[in-house]
Amino acid sequence: MITAKLYINDGTWTELPVYNNVEFDERLDEELDSGSVQVISKSGMPFADYTLYRLKFMQDDETIIDESYFGFDTVEQRGEDYYIHTIELVEITRIAMGIPIDGCKVTQPIEGEKKSLYDVAFSFEGGLISKAKLESVADRELYLHPASGDMIEKMKNVPSPEFHWECGTLLWECLCDVGNVINCIPRARFVGTNTDRLFIEFIPVNDITEEYEL
Repeated sequence: MITAKLYINDGTWTELPVYNNVEFDERLDEELDSGSVQVISKSGMPFADYTLYRLKFMQDDETIIDESYFGFDTVEQRGEDYYIHTIELVEITRIAMGIPIDGCKVTQPIEGEKKSLYDVAFSFEGGLISKAKLESVADRELYLHPASGDMIEKMKNVPSPEFHWECGTLLWECLCDVGNVINCIPRARFVGTNTDRLFIEFIPVNDITEEYEL
């Protein structure tokens, strides 16, 4: 049996009473993970857009999903003293879809050392991260960091194609272009327990879609 718990971040993680079914669609393509959950409340005030939620799925006391998401709330009054909040969840990578860059051009020398995919995404002076217009969203300052591990080493060893992104191009589009070279999709994740700092990781694409419904 699968059970679900939903928590809201209001300074600390506070559990919300789940009402009815939880729907969740987990993907690994250019569509983001998303879900929908209903909670009961005595308040008719909707939670602010980009409020941070944590969705946890358990099966036989084993955690199968435990991730953070941004939520967008709509409220419906069901009785004199209670309301149903329908919260649409989306993975935090959505942030990159709202961040423009200030234009970026990547050229490679005919001879000599070439910029790698890692350089273009993270460390190249004048590259994507330094060009991204990072702004506060829901009072959350954003920082983009490279993920660690084997994928980073792979990116460091792959020469980058030449790119030319116009001013106003979204960071998400640029990161997808970089990921396409190695058949990967960019994803944003929190760094440890710090919910103010994000890092970008590149994950190999697959065609598996899992859907969970209680």
